[in-house]
Amino acid sequence: MMQSQDIQMPKTITVTPASEVHAELPQTGVLRFERKRGAMAGNPAMGFDEDGNVAFYFADGASVYLACA
Repeated sequence: MMQSQDIQMPKTITVTPASEVHAELPQTGVLRFERKRGAMAGNPAMGFDEDGNVAFYFADGASVYLACA
């Protein structure tokens, strides 16, 4: 079962596997995806999911989806 978290203007977001995070991000800045053991492996392939959200797919099987609010 997927968990959902709402976070306002985070600096660090900690999530568990199979969780879903909703966050308000500033318009400027850099997004960095990192795990406890370090940054996610490899340069991500970027695409879009079936809903038109930006999707990042990493070589180690991780994926990140960004949706406009």
